[in-house]
Amino acid sequence: MIRTIVRVAAVAVFTATAVHAYREKKSHGLYYRIPFDFRPPTIEKAISRLWNPDDPRVITPPVFGVGWSINFYQAGVDMGLIEPTKDEEQAQG
Repeated sequence: MIRTIVRVAAVAVFTATAVHAYREKKSHGLYYRIPFDFRPPTIEKAISRLWNPDDPRVITPPVFGVGWSINFYQAGVDMGLIEPTKDEEQAQG
């Protein structure tokens, strides 16, 4: 039951966001504080969102679609699975 509700809600949010993007003629932006990006994904964009040592955020805008992506590098550092680079250690103090 809960899975069905979550799936219906996800489809509704995606559909509403896609309609908003189409009406406003926007390929990327925010819809009720939820990021969307319908531009064709590139390798550079995927790397910058999914594995970016220079970005301190764990949650990043999506590579494609609606919602968020995870910066797996920063998540690994935060969980202690990855040693931060020397530059990051100096920046943190």
